[in-house]
Amino acid sequence: MSDSLKPYLTPPEIAKLLRVSSEKVLGWIRKAELTAINVGDGSRPRYRIRREDLDSFLRSREVQPPAPRTRWNHRMDRTSKPPEGGPIDPVLGKELAKKGQAREVFGKYYRIWNGVTQFV
Repeated sequence: MSDSLKPYLTPPEIAKLLRVSSEKVLGWIRKAELTAINVGDGSRPRYRIRREDLDSFLRSREVQPPAPRTRWNHRMDRTSKPPEGGPIDPVLGKELAKKGQAREVFGKYYRIWNGVTQFV
């Protein structure tokens, strides 16, 4: 039976397929990142991994390309004023933090403007 038709793979087979060490694959299993079945007799584990579980693991680790950078608009930056600095109301701060418009620092919330935290 060819490797592509085998329903279960061993950690060394996955390591060879992904060009990583067997220890790396065993680490993913031990950290419960990669689902495996232990077919060992109890003296030491012998893991088998379903193809579907490997596919799911690989999908979860896919890297997305970064968002395209926007060009800096000098005119907008000269005309827009930054929000007032200093701590803001905690309720408002939590809502703005969810939107990426505020940051919590030592239990207090501060606005973010053009990527800069407004402390003053």
